[in-house]
Amino acid sequence: MTTCNIDDLTLVNTPFRDRAGALQIYTISNHPLLPIPNTAFVVLQDLSKHGVRESLKHEKEGTIPQGSNEEVEELGWFRMRPGEFLFSRDKNGLGLAEDDVLQVLTRGREHFTEEEKQNLTRSRDECLGPREQRSPEAPVVSSAQIHVSGGLPIEQGRDVKCIKNTRAYTLANSTQPVKHRSAPAAGSKMQGGLTDNGRLRQNLLKASGAFSKKSMEAAPTEIQDQLRTHASLYNKPDLGLLGNYAYGTAQLNIAVAKCRDSGAGMKELGIFGGKHRDNGDHGAYFTNMLAHSDLPPGYDPGHFFIFGLGVYVVLDNFTCVNFSGLRMHGGQPPTAPLGEEPLDWAYRFVVISYPLEKMSSGDAHVVLAALPKDSTYDIFTEMIHVTTNPEARPFARCATWAEDGPVQYEEESHMNHIARHLITPIIYILNQLPPAYEVQFNTDKFLQSITTTIGGKRKPLDTWDFAPGWRDPDSQQTSEKADFPSLHNQNSVREGAIKSFAAYDRKMHYHIPYANSHLEEYSLVELDALRSTSDHTGGRLPLAPKRKAATVQRTDKKKPKRARKAQDDEEEYEPPGSTIMPDRKGKRHAQNTDSTQSNEQESEGRASVVDVDAGMPETNGEEEDACNEVYDDGREAYREAEDFGAPDRGQIEFSTFGNGLTTNKVKPLRTYSTGRGGQASRDVLALCSNPVVAAKDLHRGRQLRSATTETPETALARIQWTADVIADVTMPPSEVDIDYEDCVQVIPYMKGLDLKTIEEARGDLFSSTAALSSFHLELPHNNISHVDVVDTAFGTMLHSPFDERTFGRIQAMWSGFRALEASEAEMTLSLVFPRKMIMIQNYYAWYWLDVFCVDVAKKVLKGSVYAKSWITKLVHRIAVLLEESHVDVLNLGCTWYAYNHLRSAIFCNVKVNKRDITVFNDLRLALQLHPIKNPTSKERTCLSEMADLLADFEREGMQGISIRARIVEHKGMNQKRLLGFFVELEPVLRNMDIAHPTPLQAFVLSDIPNRLPHASA
Repeated sequence: MTTCNIDDLTLVNTPFRDRAGALQIYTISNHPLLPIPNTAFVVLQDLSKHGVRESLKHEKEGTIPQGSNEEVEELGWFRMRPGEFLFSRDKNGLGLAEDDVLQVLTRGREHFTEEEKQNLTRSRDECLGPREQRSPEAPVVSSAQIHVSGGLPIEQGRDVKCIKNTRAYTLANSTQPVKHRSAPAAGSKMQGGLTDNGRLRQNLLKASGAFSKKSMEAAPTEIQDQLRTHASLYNKPDLGLLGNYAYGTAQLNIAVAKCRDSGAGMKELGIFGGKHRDNGDHGAYFTNMLAHSDLPPGYDPGHFFIFGLGVYVVLDNFTCVNFSGLRMHGGQPPTAPLGEEPLDWAYRFVVISYPLEKMSSGDAHVVLAALPKDSTYDIFTEMIHVTTNPEARPFARCATWAEDGPVQYEEESHMNHIARHLITPIIYILNQLPPAYEVQFNTDKFLQSITTTIGGKRKPLDTWDFAPGWRDPDSQQTSEKADFPSLHNQNSVREGAIKSFAAYDRKMHYHIPYANSHLEEYSLVELDALRSTSDHTGGRLPLAPKRKAATVQRTDKKKPKRARKAQDDEEEYEPPGSTIMPDRKGKRHAQNTDSTQSNEQESEGRASVVDVDAGMPETNGEEEDACNEVYDDGREAYREAEDFGAPDRGQIEFSTFGNGLTTNKVKPLRTYSTGRGGQASRDVLALCSNPVVAAKDLHRGRQLRSATTETPETALARIQWTADVIADVTMPPSEVDIDYEDCVQVIPYMKGLDLKTIEEARGDLFSSTAALSSFHLELPHNNISHVDVVDTAFGTMLHSPFDERTFGRIQAMWSGFRALEASEAEMTLSLVFPRKMIMIQNYYAWYWLDVFCVDVAKKVLKGSVYAKSWITKLVHRIAVLLEESHVDVLNLGCTWYAYNHLRSAIFCNVKVNKRDITVFNDLRLALQLHPIKNPTSKERTCLSEMADLLADFEREGMQGISIRARIVEHKGMNQKRLLGFFVELEPVLRNMDIAHPTPLQAFVLSDIPNRLPHASA
């Protein structure tokens, strides 16, 4: 039964889907997530636990159909054509189109340029080779990796490595499943230069990258922004082309055409030729399938099916399909006309660009460069997720120069020593880049970009006269400068991006049944246990009382050796403070009951789940760098647990569906999932509930406190304020004399909260009461609905950004949030204001200040057309006060405050002390020393001449002798400009009515002295 709103949907008449029990297809006109006008398709999904189980069952039971389009559609399948979009809507939700989630988008030849299509065709023909030389047989290679017979040019060469004896090839990078190492595929190894096969793959990645990139550009803006931000957050490399951020790697699938009536599948592709699920993909990203087969006319190009949604796409050339690899999917081979044998050169050619979950989330070690002694320089996950929090630094039991150097030398020597050692590995790694890049590294700028505070002054490091690499010949020593400004900390920026993507990630997972069934759900007890795993926050651990343990004679029998587990391979990289969680695997979890799924993941290739109905034979080919895990019973697995996001090092997952998940070490951060019932995840509790606590306390699993465990005195003692939690946007005190007194001396809207209601709701929550009372908030004279107050502030920002009261409400809102956050009472916060509303409020407040107001200010200062408002008036006043008026106007109240607000917003939020007028001493001095103050200066002479000119013009008019003489003195454009100047001024001086004054006339007509604020007492 559908409970959501479907008034905006129109049912598509598909009688065969009713019989097949497939999801009904609806259309919607002008979907709000797409450019207008548009028409999109929508399916209603039951995303309850029961509905998800039914969807997974339906996916499991489905088979890849055979036959023509008509035969396929009679089985209940719905065809999607190029340029169409399919969204999912929760049938148990509100039914808002804004909450729909994109599931499939398709593009065709009409969506790409001729150059892009020519490049792809050229690359395909290079990979397949001339038609007369093609063979339908797979390549035969000797043990020495020498090509013997068969195959295509893309399949030939010593550096070619297929995936498990199939005709599927990794084009870009791969991830070792056990060691969690991400690097270019072994076939990409350049032996002194680009090989022939490497050149083919390089060209194909560039050509196909143009299609996958342009396909993603058609997705809703939210998806593009979230994926672009997430890729940048963890420095994920672009695929093929600059800006192709949405995919991690690519794979080429090759298959020959088949007879129409043979019913043969694509056995040469192994698991990829049948129905399967790529459970190693990231659920918030999309897979792009690009088809460009080389077939004779009259051949059927085959179909591609997405199970669960019940849609299919005809794989015509230049067709792109974006979908989630976490849904069961599969395709048909191309077929020759009925009764004909397929030609040898007829090939199916498909490029799959897909998002590796571990790579996209920064949970795989990056093999960056080579080191001496045949070792590699790896960027470990702890380095990828690094913050500037000094309390979470790593620890080594041996002494290190970075941590233990201060024992033997002073601060400046220590900094120089460490920073200079950072240069040498950079040069060492840059030397491994292709020589054609002509890379240079300025060591002086690198050292000067590192500043430190020594002796109370912040200054850059000294230059290194004998540094390796390159130096600026004109470089000068800059470390003796008096002071260097502090830089902005990026922690809050990155945390904001992480939290924003976490919400998006969960929404995307929620609409994919397979991913939905594995969303983490925590009880409050489990949350407390997870958040209290360790009190260690980094740094040096206490030394053990005994360095060596006494040797104990073993009395038990030696156990037989067995293969190392994945976690054993990672022990040396265990982060400080990690701990082992209790094993939650019970008897009913002892084995996986889903016999239709295999948990194999290629070291080169996608982690796939194969449906037994596909009839694919098992493959036993060798893979590159295979590090398989061997169980006691002899069976192999490439990944423990079939679940999407199955727990790996540093993560733990509790399943409510009894899937038998292993437990592992707990990482205190970067677990973004939250329960559907509104329960917060670990890092949301740690990072969101109380942003004003010290950073060292964020990792200690602070628990919510109540009246039963804490007194008011203790609550007050715990409140810690940091300088950069919420920006101080307060206006100056009451001496400010501006038109809009209400927006300056506004009572914080927190006074509209009924403190008695808060106390009753949480039962004498002392910490909240103490924090609120510490702000001297008065009880309201009348009860005001909290929602009404929030809606009022939200409405003014959204619908009335020019309103004078908007600024005051933003100021008041931040003051209120600051008080609530200081209380550390998340439960109170969730009762008084929904967290989502607060986040929306805060976002729009910053948007209003940093985007809207700055844009208006820039237009005013540039002289563009703008709507007059108090904001534009304020900008005009600032400009007049600071650029055109006497220096004494700086004594006016609020001048430096207003100017600083504008300056901070436009010039990267540079912080200055807004309450100290001495910060404008340099500006005052500059104005006092301006040439216009000197009676003998050229500027002063020009002003005097202009004053005389205006006086003559007012007295004599345009035909006056002195005016005509001055006009004669000017020639060309100058004369025309001066003449035009007088023509504009003449109606003003004659007091004529001007219907549409020019900017010059408006400036002269305006009463400038009355526009300025009055000086304060």
